[in-house]
Amino acid sequence: MNETFILSAQKQALFEKLISDLKYALKDLSSEELFDILKNTSMQSAKTTWETKKNSVKRTTDFFIQTFDRYRQNGFIESIKYDGKRINEFMISLPDKVRNAYNNFLKLKREEQIEVVIVTIISVAIFFTAAGGLDLEGGIPDSDITLAGIQHHRSFITHSIIIGLGIEFTGRFSLLTLEKVKNRMPIDRHQVWDTVYNYIDKHKGKAIAAMWLGIGAHLIKDSGVFGGGVTPYKDIPVSMPMEAHQGLFAANGVACSLLGLNKK
Repeated sequence: MNETFILSAQKQALFEKLISDLKYALKDLSSEELFDILKNTSMQSAKTTWETKKNSVKRTTDFFIQTFDRYRQNGFIESIKYDGKRINEFMISLPDKVRNAYNNFLKLKREEQIEVVIVTIISVAIFFTAAGGLDLEGGIPDSDITLAGIQHHRSFITHSIIIGLGIEFTGRFSLLTLEKVKNRMPIDRHQVWDTVYNYIDKHKGKAIAAMWLGIGAHLIKDSGVFGGGVTPYKDIPVSMPMEAHQGLFAANGVACSLLGLNKK
């Protein structure tokens, strides 16, 4: 049975205002101006993506170097005991940390509580969307099946940090483009444009981190380090033993996870 979708007068007015704002922003946009917007936005997005990942890699590298030096100076056994003690202390303090976080949440204003809940829900949704659900099947890495067919499943492009860099760049590019277009709109543009932009801009770091962590979880699962079989990469130009494929999956998974944890 077909149903006719009818907008209320208020929603119709909102829709028309948004279209009017968008038309105003684009009506006098020349091809040269459009090219400049896309060029500048692309360069800025690439630079920001590179800078944030470069800083993440540096922090991660520094951590491993410091840990290696500590193990070398103090000895492997003593260092393991020390790290085990720290982990144990963290686990013991975890209930208090959760309780403090909950108490701090209760002290927030009602509007702030709602925002925290919404951002948390969105971040979790992005994580599982990127990872492929609770079973970590599908998601962003397995988009190679949709794009190129099952015969190209386990593509290195979609099963490595390359896909994460591409998606982060695309997200930053889209946000910057929205800002450029929004700034060309009339002064009396609808407030929804600023609201949407400001909200996304404020929480983009959490969204990007959730995406990276989701991809990382999927790739670590694909590596088979926690059990299960390993399907090798399909488009690696050199022949490698299965252990190398497994290590490459695991390395990319860990790298994606670290890039998510070291968000900016």
